[in-house]
Amino acid sequence: MCKRCRTIMYPGPTGAPENHKKGYCSDGVKQTLAHSKQNQDPPKPNQSVSLATPAWPQPVGIFTNGTQFHPTVFLEKVREMYAKVVIGTASGELLLEDEAFAHLLARRTVVLENRSVLFKLFDLDCPASTPEGLIVTHEGDQYLSVDCLQEPPAVSGS
Repeated sequence: MCKRCRTIMYPGPTGAPENHKKGYCSDGVKQTLAHSKQNQDPPKPNQSVSLATPAWPQPVGIFTNGTQFHPTVFLEKVREMYAKVVIGTASGELLLEDEAFAHLLARRTVVLENRSVLFKLFDLDCPASTPEGLIVTHEGDQYLSVDCLQEPPAVSGS
């Protein structure tokens, strides 16, 4: 049984399509065997973020083959969740993958003093087509700039 998605890994014969992919789950995230309480709590200020795998299931297309992270798909999902949860303009119910995605976002996001919002990247490859400037380095780690969650500057003189 897969420790991450909790499915029977090999119900069919060798190579059967219903078998669990070797090394990664159906949402494209690499499997791991270890999860700890430290990996589940949101980071405190100035605390490094854990590199544990995200909760299962993640939205399709963000991770592939356990080795690739797709920033533009991730940002589109952030915008969709924002519209659904905060603004209330997107229709549809929240799915299990939405909840897992929200936990992933909360656990790995930091807000800097300049109001920049950054998502700590996993140690995965990003496509060469990733727009320049989306990936930034902060305190020696790689982050994805999540501008759509950035707070607008305070308006003075009302």
